[in-house]
Amino acid sequence: MKTDHLLQHAVFRNTALISILLLAAGLRLWDLGGPGFWHDEAISFDQSNRSFLGMILATATDNYPPLHNIILWFTIKLFGTSEAVLRSPSVAMGVAGVYFIYKLGSLVWTPGTGLAAALLLSLLPMHVEHSSEARMYPLLVMTTLGFIWATLYSWKSPSKQSSLFAGIAAYTVL
Repeated sequence: MKTDHLLQHAVFRNTALISILLLAAGLRLWDLGGPGFWHDEAISFDQSNRSFLGMILATATDNYPPLHNIILWFTIKLFGTSEAVLRSPSVAMGVAGVYFIYKLGSLVWTPGTGLAAALLLSLLPMHVEHSSEARMYPLLVMTTLGFIWATLYSWKSPSKQSSLFAGIAAYTVL
């Protein structure tokens, strides 16, 4: 009996989480290739559409770390240069940020809190907008939430794997 009750909760929680992640993806994908690039997106494109070394050198003179441009560089090489293609990594990172806030809320409080936090972030207009642009903001949100979750998880459940994940997450935030 108790196992059935727990299973029903797990099924509900997983269904709710998948629904929230699909909502987040849908909102971020809506009209992704529609509007043209704005100035900052054009800078990201210009820096990432060079040789790898040229991209690193161009990013070195900017005010943010190079991970976003490295991701865009590979995206351009694999899929081309349309607005939708260049914005798609931000969509993926925005949805991943929604997942990480779920994990963080579930770890610190309850799975219900995690779901509520994920729903709020999935609907937050500023996060939706930034997750639909070829800029580094969703990467920053995703890596920061991932770092906080990994650090707290490592603290609560110490292991070599959790410590390694926390270290990798810390490096990506830099």
